[in-house]
Amino acid sequence: GGAGLVSIAASIRFKNSYICEFDIRSVNQICSVIKKPDNMGIVTSLEDINEKIDVLFMWHVLEHIPRPLEFMHSIRKYLADDCIFFLQCPGYRPSSIVDCHYTFFNEPSMRALFASFGAKEIEIGFDLNNGFVGYLGRI
Repeated sequence: GGAGLVSIAASIRFKNSYICEFDIRSVNQICSVIKKPDNMGIVTSLEDINEKIDVLFMWHVLEHIPRPLEFMHSIRKYLADDCIFFLQCPGYRPSSIVDCHYTFFNEPSMRALFASFGAKEIEIGFDLNNGFVGYLGRI
């Protein structure tokens, strides 16, 4: 979720947009400066969203989750049957080895993670300058 800028932008395109973030201080600060869109919700848990998720955007989130396979399987019930996944994670580089990163992904491990719960890959891409791997897929 971060500061909520992606959720704010998504609210322009989609019927509803949600930011899910444990610490909502940054998004509240942004929304105090620019008006929070009426169709954007701020939640601290996916359980607080009363509709299925059509697009799941996780930008530098998955590496912070200790057991990503369990996590992805646990959120499946919140996802629409044709949910699109769009995410990016750092690859295994010395600059990315920090105490808050639990996992690292490469192309085979990213593919295996999403295939494990039936996602179909659209594209795996790389930001070689920064050492990031991205995944675009759908259920």
